[in-house]
Amino acid sequence: MGDQNTDAMNGKRPFEERVFARFDALDLSMRVMDSSMRDMDARLQKLEVRTYDTKPIWEQAPSLAVGPQTLFDNLNANLGGSKTSFIMLFS
Repeated sequence: MGDQNTDAMNGKRPFEERVFARFDALDLSMRVMDSSMRDMDARLQKLEVRTYDTKPIWEQAPSLAVGPQTLFDNLNANLGGSKTSFIMLFS
């Protein structure tokens, strides 16, 4: 009775075949995971190259940024002489 239950549960394949089949399945899974990791690494390297390409631009950006107060000061300086003529035009 005990042998019949385990035979039905394990199938007709010997123990060694089942173990090797599981090892084969694990090996296949590891190969797929390795391939995915290589693809991800290649994509990451491409992204890193892009960041190095744009890095000088981003390093210059803070020095090129003009604050709102400086912008208004420049606007007032440029429009200062024409302010009176602008007011006279619409008066």
